[in-house]
Amino acid sequence: MKRITRRNFIKLTGVASGATLLASCAPAVTPTFEPSKAQPTAPAATSASGAACKYKKCKLIVSSWWGPHEIEGAEKSFAGTFKKQTGIDVKYEFITNAEYNAKVLTNLVGSDPYDVVTFSADFAPAYIEKDILLPLDDLIKRDKLDLSNIQPAALEQWTHNGKLYGLTQDMGSYHFYINKEHFAKAGITPPKPTEEWTWDKLREWAKALTIKKGDQIVQYGFGGTGSQGAWDSWANLNGASMFSDGMKEALMDDPKVIEALDFYQKLMHEDGVALKPGSTATSEQDMFLAGQISIMFGGTWRLGYYRSKKTEMKFDWDVALPPHNATAKEWFIPNFTAGWVLPKVAKDVDASWEAMKYYASDTFAKEAMFSSLSGLPTTKTVLEGAWYAQWPENPPQGLTREFYSAILQHGRAQRHLKFALGPDITAAMKKLDLIYNGQEKPANLLPQMASEINKLLSGMPWNKA
Repeated sequence: MKRITRRNFIKLTGVASGATLLASCAPAVTPTFEPSKAQPTAPAATSASGAACKYKKCKLIVSSWWGPHEIEGAEKSFAGTFKKQTGIDVKYEFITNAEYNAKVLTNLVGSDPYDVVTFSADFAPAYIEKDILLPLDDLIKRDKLDLSNIQPAALEQWTHNGKLYGLTQDMGSYHFYINKEHFAKAGITPPKPTEEWTWDKLREWAKALTIKKGDQIVQYGFGGTGSQGAWDSWANLNGASMFSDGMKEALMDDPKVIEALDFYQKLMHEDGVALKPGSTATSEQDMFLAGQISIMFGGTWRLGYYRSKKTEMKFDWDVALPPHNATAKEWFIPNFTAGWVLPKVAKDVDASWEAMKYYASDTFAKEAMFSSLSGLPTTKTVLEGAWYAQWPENPPQGLTREFYSAILQHGRAQRHLKFALGPDITAAMKKLDLIYNGQEKPANLLPQMASEINKLLSGMPWNKA
């Protein structure tokens, strides 16, 4: 197999390291896992379980940023049905978000490369551009793998130049987390999980739920910094986008985008009811866990974390749709997928492929995704099976088929996912931090950003044709 050159490694590190790493979430490709009927011709080996292994590699290593509770659940699932049928051991290697691409790329130019790599769909273009990944089409055709169960929009995020490069079991999206006890104490009825509500209500409730002791805020009405992981979050909720379809043009100067970021900035710096980025040493996620935030804007993947901490959750909590601007004619919830890709340098493609199919199966979804993670289902069988709805054993009560269906109905893939934006555009987008921290007004900064980024976009390969 073709190996990555040192020159390409250095280039790719620069391109991919600026991308936004987002955690895990949900779907499944086939209702059940079925090993390939055409068995490899390698001599049979023996796995740690004693089961016959007919592959060249009987222990596979998967790179991942999943947390300990997520990895534990995944490895437990692989050790069951999959190992009994294939004799293959699957182990995850945790890498932090900040180090992820550098470590993966260093590993892939070494003598013992990862057998499978996990990342978000926005990483794929840079890897494909450098010819690192193996297209899956021939393997899918060989095994007659049925992909009709998965939503086309999810597969589309991994399709480039007519070829499929990843299998996805993870769709990430965004919704709100609600501390119902805070609402009750304030005499406010929280929104029902599938209820559509507006920014006016968010502002009103955030003010009512914020509690101060002297000059110190001890309970924030709202925490929204987690939404910075998706540039379009606030703009989408106002029916707008940061970029045009196809990444032809930057749209930060759209009045609707400016209005959306202005609303968020005012919650933090004018009203003083929303947690400011970097203002506390404790993460927003853990502040909600500790009962210090009443309403939180966060990713679907946080459900698995909170379920793993349910003995520490001393209050009743639930989920809700994100609120939208009341004047928006239509509004969206940004989403993305994470998945597994197959490096060309993998030592045993057949063994890696078996693991990838199992990861994308309903069996894995039931045993791991909706026990350890609880993400967003994107396949018919998983959504109908509703394994993610575990109330009352595991909260929240509002995590129902209707709730996830509403998120999917309003969902729209982030427009930058299929493009290798490069370090310059990524760095330019970091200027949004100046709005979040109150240094710049959206009306002043966003038109400047649009002008700067449009110049960069004009030179990108997809705009030169």
